[in-house]
Formats: sequence, C-alpha cells, structure tokens
Amino acid sequence: MSSDDFAKFSISMPTPLKQQVEQRVTHTAFAETRSAVIARDLKRLYDGLLKQGLKTLRNAHLTAEERACLGTLFMSTAFVEPRHIPMLLFSLEDAQDEIRGFGIDPTTLIEKVRTLDLVALYALVDLIERDPALSEIA
Repeated sequence: MSSDDFAKFSISMPTPLKQQVEQRVTHTAFAETRSAVIARDLKRLYDGLLKQGLKTLRNAHLTAEERACLGTLFMSTAFVEPRHIPMLLFSLEDAQDEIRGFGIDPTTLIEKVRTLDLVALYALVDLIERDPALSEIA
C-alpha cells in the first residue's frame, strides 16, 4: 500500500500501552514502526476478532427484547475497561429484576450469555457502544 492510502493523525495512550506497541516493532513487514504496528493490530481487531465475536453473537439468537435489554443494561456501565468485560455475566445475574422488567426470563438470557466466549463478550460491549439496539446482530 502506498502512503496515499493512509490518514495521518496523532494519538495519546498510557505509557504501558505505548511500551507494548514498541515491543511489537520488529522492523519486519507490517511492523516497521509504531504506526504500522497499531494499524496492523487494529485491522486484526476489527477484521478478525470483532467479526468473529459478532458471528458468535448472531448464533446466540438473541430476541429483539433480549437485545434491547442488554443494550439498556450495559450502555452506561463500567464495562469500558477491558478487564471488567469478563465480569459482565455476574452483572447480569445481579440484574434479574431489571431483566424481568423487559418481560424476559432472566434465566434464559443469562444462559445465552453464559454460552458466549470471551471474544463474543468483548464484541458485545463494543457493539453496545456503537449501536445500543444491537441491530447488527438482529
């Protein structure tokens, strides 16, 4: 790819994350610079992991009501931090009364979410941030 195919902008990140990026600079294809590493890794995230997670979410066959419930419950919670995403299930278990308020059996929804792997949970949080109605997995 020529440099004409890229948009240039600056980003800020915590020092430990910057150090992780710098460790990945190997001066080999797609890892020549910090910028190349970040672009490569984001492509892997968006075109690989998140797409796979969305596929798993679609296979969970969440109803429109379940999608609305998840979008509402997790839209404004603490799951922005990646380390908290694996605990999403516990939050659902604590929210059984709220789930019933959507006319949904909490046990059924919790079981569906329990079958999701970690990549699908990350994809779920990412999707909720972009589209709280979760229409992409409808």
